[in-house]
Amino acid sequence: MGYKRKQVLIDRQVQGSIIAHLVIYWLTCIVAIQVVSVLWFVVTGPDQPSFLDYLLNATTLASGSRVFLTALVLLPFIVRDALKLSNRFAGPVFRMQRALKQVVADGTFEPIELRENDFWHDFASDLNAAVRRLKDEANVAQARARSAVTGAAMLPPVATNGPTEWPVPNSPLGA
Repeated sequence: MGYKRKQVLIDRQVQGSIIAHLVIYWLTCIVAIQVVSVLWFVVTGPDQPSFLDYLLNATTLASGSRVFLTALVLLPFIVRDALKLSNRFAGPVFRMQRALKQVVADGTFEPIELRENDFWHDFASDLNAAVRRLKDEANVAQARARSAVTGAAMLPPVATNGPTEWPVPNSPLGA
């Protein structure tokens, strides 16, 4: 499949969790960089009357502002890339789940085709093969049930005192 995804969030729960974790890691990195910068300034910079003066020093504030602004500019690119990457596994899972729900709902199945760069091609192939096999087995069982009914229809009815009923074998498909 060579077409692009139209939806950015395929699975809000999974992809939202990934983005939330990325933002937490991003904030942790900014805080860590700021702490290291302040400690570096404390060790190498001129003496200050208090630790608060180190934090409010123009050099420390300028350095921290540059780090924060740079990280802030990069954040949308990081989030977008994470969404694109997570679409490569959330999309196939969504498609396979939809196909299984369709089988349960009305018994129809469209083979699952994934995009070239998606993950889990082997899983989709295995699912396609499993559904094909189940469908083949259901067709065989249906054919056996039909032949059993056809064979029973050729037998003469058994004489009873009530209305004549033809025996119909129980079909695993409810037919």
